[in-house]
Amino acid sequence: MVGKLEETVNSILSGYKEQDTSPTRSEREILEEILELTRMKASSPMRRSKMSRSVIFDMMDVIEEISMMQMKYGDKRAFMLMDRLRRPIKHLCMELDEPELYEKFMYRMERFPGQRSLLDETEQDNPVDR
Repeated sequence: MVGKLEETVNSILSGYKEQDTSPTRSEREILEEILELTRMKASSPMRRSKMSRSVIFDMMDVIEEISMMQMKYGDKRAFMLMDRLRRPIKHLCMELDEPELYEKFMYRMERFPGQRSLLDETEQDNPVDR
């Protein structure tokens, strides 16, 4: 039994070649790859920023449409839900370093009388939130 195992091990070892321990890629290739990855990463936030800005505009359009519908039907609860969206939108705008987007959103919301009165009430409750 030991003889057969020894033969198997020896046959496997005879086919084994000494592996080359030198690096398969040169330092230059590795540095070029690092540079390429760094460039890709550096351009990534820009694309994300443009996409996030577009998403915020889409959200603002939907919110404005909902506000018009709520103004027509007069449901105060919906206006209150709309106001709850204000904080996440503000956070996104500030995260994108685009405070003018938030100002534009607030300007658009102030056009609706029902929304304006709720914003005033919320402002009194949370003066630093705006």
